[in-house]
Amino acid sequence: MITEICKSFGGAAVGGTVVYLPCTDGVRAVRVDGAGPVYVLWHASGSVTGSPVIGGGRIWALDTTAGVLHALDPATGTSLGQVDVGVANRFATPALYGADGSSRLWPASPSCVPHNMYGPARVILRRGSR
Repeated sequence: MITEICKSFGGAAVGGTVVYLPCTDGVRAVRVDGAGPVYVLWHASGSVTGSPVIGGGRIWALDTTAGVLHALDPATGTSLGQVDVGVANRFATPALYGADGSSRLWPASPSCVPHNMYGPARVILRRGSR
């Protein structure tokens, strides 16, 4: 059985039994159960279409058209914060590195520098909020 979820370009992120897909009409969280059925848990804003990554308790994905990086709630898909990062390619994917407490996020934009996902990042995301 094949279930069509969406048209997707770019890399997906996986956390446990949930797959986060970079759909052309907005990132989707999809649960795959042991028996095979697939369930769409949420569908983020249609403009957030970049390949997602998981880190710092958030799903990070770009609105490449507007040049905005979103920190999505993994349970609901709601944007909990955003920061302007500048123009980004459709296939731009944020990169994460570091251990808990010192993790950093590289937004995949030539005009941006890495941000701490803990502590200072919260300030950056609040200041960059729209």
